[in-house]
Amino acid sequence: MVNNLKIETQRLLLKAWYPEDYKQLYQNNDKAAIMSVLGYETEKEYQRDIMRLEGGMKMFNRSFCYFQIILKSDNRTIGGIGLHNWVDEHKRAEIGYNLKHDSDKQKGYMKEAIGPVIDFGFKHLKLHRIEAYFRPNNVPSKRLLEINGFTHEGLLKDHYILDGIYEDSMLYALIHPDEKN
Repeated sequence: MVNNLKIETQRLLLKAWYPEDYKQLYQNNDKAAIMSVLGYETEKEYQRDIMRLEGGMKMFNRSFCYFQIILKSDNRTIGGIGLHNWVDEHKRAEIGYNLKHDSDKQKGYMKEAIGPVIDFGFKHLKLHRIEAYFRPNNVPSKRLLEINGFTHEGLLKDHYILDGIYEDSMLYALIHPDEKN
């Protein structure tokens, strides 16, 4: 890995991946090694990254910093959290997160991971604003974001397509606490 950035919490290890880290991993390893390192369990997860690589991963003035969420007790990748659509010029990024398995949900893992990633975005990436988009019926995301100081800014109608159907998104945002107007 190019950057070797890791953040530890009580139960989790958050391992950072930037575009150059992915490129290096894919250039120097075979598919089995890549899937093992990234904790991918399915071909679909692997193919998603191949599409990102072929698309250039960093496009125009946007980049990302993705954290692999590893459970320290058994060294298992349980999900990811990251800052994407990072536009350095405007000092903003979008936060996204997921847990791979329902069996890992409702255990406070994402609540444990999100704070350090928000802090990282404000302190190290020098962000002014972090945005979050989620489906209106996603109550756990709404609660997680509100607990972490995000506020509701609006509803985006037909914001993205999922399985051929346009879906709405709630927009929540957090402004750097030391830079509020």
